Amino acid sequence: MADPGRQTYHVLVSDGPGETRWALLAGNTPVEVVFQRAHAVETGAIVAGRVTAAVPGHQALFVDLGRGPAGFLGAEDTPRGLPGEGALLAFQVLREAVAGKGPTVTAAPTLAGRLLVYTPYVPGVGLSPRAGSTAARKALRARITALLDPGEGVVARTIAGEASEAALRAELDHHRARWRAIGRALAASTRPGLLEAAPGPLAGWLDSLGDALRSVVADQGERAQALRRTLAARDPEWPARVVIERADQPLFERWGVEEALEAALAVRLALPGGGAIAIEETAALTAIDVDAGGADRRLVAPVAAREIARQIRLRALAGQILIDFPRGARGPEESGLVALIEALAADPAGPRVLGVTRGGLVEVVRPRRRPPLSSLLTVPGGPPKLTAETALLAALRGLVVGATRAPGARPHLRVGPRSGGLLATDLAQALAEVEAALGQAVAIDCFADHPEDRPEATFF
Repeated sequence: MADPGRQTYHVLVSDGPGETRWALLAGNTPVEVVFQRAHAVETGAIVAGRVTAAVPGHQALFVDLGRGPAGFLGAEDTPRGLPGEGALLAFQVLREAVAGKGPTVTAAPTLAGRLLVYTPYVPGVGLSPRAGSTAARKALRARITALLDPGEGVVARTIAGEASEAALRAELDHHRARWRAIGRALAASTRPGLLEAAPGPLAGWLDSLGDALRSVVADQGERAQALRRTLAARDPEWPARVVIERADQPLFERWGVEEALEAALAVRLALPGGGAIAIEETAALTAIDVDAGGADRRLVAPVAAREIARQIRLRALAGQILIDFPRGARGPEESGLVALIEALAADPAGPRVLGVTRGGLVEVVRPRRRPPLSSLLTVPGGPPKLTAETALLAALRGLVVGATRAPGARPHLRVGPRSGGLLATDLAQALAEVEAALGQAVAIDCFADHPEDRPEATFF
């Protein structure tokens, strides 16, 4: 039973043409947003990739993944040795492309589950370091080894020690079925392309939140059914937490996520009660300034600290983060530092406050889990401006919503030349989904001078 005094959470899942958007809310406040784009090569995805060339000066290879920049395959990620040029193999994305760098891939894909991580190219049983006493680890290893076929491998999670043999076997069989499906898809492939999409964030949220996750809200019935099956594998009572919400107002608007995303792309944010924070991302680090704005720094600092912790997670900031709190005679306002440490403790990425620099800045480091929102949604450099891809996906969602308000009218999309190219390539399937939903073709009106970040969806 949930603790009535404990923070509760909700997950939103919004499916649109070419994209699924996930949001995690603490109460009614968005704290994390994840975008899954159907055409993108994302962390965890398994793809058919073709080895194209050796990396000069390194024991590494370039791999064509079918779209985007070439993947980087290091010798340490090839347990069977570096494959030859031209080989078409299954690769898994370890780290997706960001800031002009191509994705990092491995030639030893793994399939993660709640109890076991399936390692088809690394035989044997690996155990979590927290898997209990020596005797318990030995017993768990023996139980799992008895279930494996020759050449198979798994890494057992800590929770596996509490699972029944039936549960272990069921998950292992599920992994085997997935791996066979990937093998069949690879055998049928003649060129690079997606074999299995990256997993969504729900499993990780379930693991970290447990019973504190009170509802999973979807805007599509098919998605709701899939979510119920996922939750049923965790607990027979959990599928009842899945809710379908359909209304004239889109799901992310109704729950305030669109507003939170707009704020997360802004440099300066006003604080309730006075003051503001400014967040500047650079290639080397993120700098955050707290401006008391004439208000009492002792009151502004803890409010700013809590909002900074939320923005760090919401924006998916990572690496070195330097924070300039209002300062007293002995350095940064202590109430801000204490509140920051407490607020960051709720972030499952595990950010750490390293201390105060000689210049009086609070230093935080946060592991990178996914690319920052700014790199996914906006054009680098200058004031925040949506990428053509981000703006187009929003416009395509708008066409589906707008069709109910203009029955019988022809849908039009006015775009710039780069956007027109995307609709013919990376977003062609998303456009096809819109046309299937509307039952008619979308007229694409392409103009050389039309702003790429402002496509116009209309009906007439």
